Amino acid sequence: MISKIYFVLAFLALLGCSSPSPQPIVSSLPVIDIDKARDYPVKRIEIREVADVEYIPLETTKKSLVATYVIQGYHVSDKYIVLFQDGRDILLFDRSGKYLWTVNRRGGGPEEYHRISSLAVDFAAEEHYVFSYNDQKIFVYSFKGDFKRLLRLPSKRMYRFEYLFDYNDKYLIGYNADSFHEKRDQDLHPYYFIHKKSGQLVPVDPRLTMTDRGRRVFHREIVTLPGIAYMDADSYILLPVLNNGSEFLITDIGLDTLYNLAGDKLSPIAVRSPSVTIGEPQMNICPILYTDSYLYFRLVSMKYDRATFRQVAEWEMPCFSLNRHTGEIVRPSIYDSNIIESETRGIYLPSNMNQTFVESNYGMWTYSASNLIRWNENGGLRGELKEIASKLKEDDNNVLVLYKYK
Repeated sequence: MISKIYFVLAFLALLGCSSPSPQPIVSSLPVIDIDKARDYPVKRIEIREVADVEYIPLETTKKSLVATYVIQGYHVSDKYIVLFQDGRDILLFDRSGKYLWTVNRRGGGPEEYHRISSLAVDFAAEEHYVFSYNDQKIFVYSFKGDFKRLLRLPSKRMYRFEYLFDYNDKYLIGYNADSFHEKRDQDLHPYYFIHKKSGQLVPVDPRLTMTDRGRRVFHREIVTLPGIAYMDADSYILLPVLNNGSEFLITDIGLDTLYNLAGDKLSPIAVRSPSVTIGEPQMNICPILYTDSYLYFRLVSMKYDRATFRQVAEWEMPCFSLNRHTGEIVRPSIYDSNIIESETRGIYLPSNMNQTFVESNYGMWTYSASNLIRWNENGGLRGELKEIASKLKEDDNNVLVLYKYK
């Protein structure tokens, strides 16, 4: 085993990416105490106190009409907005929301994907990395959609990279979600560097090992309902990786420690209590936004209600924020003063959505055209958002909202 670890470390060195090393856990780390979640204080915040706000209406044309319910992720840089939807199309807009073009290389040819399972975008090289689960390949295209190369994954197991990120000029970083299923040969090192030229997979850290976490963490249960075949409770996947520019947060459900990956160093930033090794925890940490100063997260139940086919929670779990500088944890009640209703009941936390990748210290949200029109007709908007809503039509694309945290 030791010889294998040294081989991996040597390989990383040859490729120019040394293996990050977990740092020792110290007693001064902030503790996220799940059992005392109700006791964390509420803090009321107008979003502009902590972030600059930018509203971007995405241009609506016959070619750029976006089906909101099938959007799988947004990627945003200072020049482009890239989204992919329904496993088929990659749409590009400029930073102001003007539609540019659509990429669709779906098909059965050697340069075509079966379906977009996940997408990483290298803005510097202007390349799309399309992972197709059915093909077990990563297809690389230019921003215009020209095929550039194919990365074939090792055949020793199935890989399900539902989370794929641009890491640096040499590597992607991916999370193998197939590692959850105890029915298969579990992937003990599900976090990988993926070489952009060869497709070689190298564990982010050979010592970051996930052993038998499926049986240990989940309350395993088959849920059956009329008209629905079944649901395996251990298939619910939280966000295991979240990026803040070139920093990456690793919050595996099988670990007590939350890690920050920056450069080649894996460092602990917080720990959870109680430990995941004690019984079958009913709540797990689900991170939703990661910035230089804050970690926003929710606590998500891992039990399912057979009657309602929904997750069970003892109470309506709010969002929490951890101050990375002070260790303080609060329940932020965030509102946007341009939405009058939000002043009284709050709004959704401006955050990275599932498979949404932005620059450092950015979060994002979207508002549908229909909601903005309705709010405006009821006198519920102010300022710039009111002006935008007055120009929208019911079937227009979403308005993208970017939050640059201070």
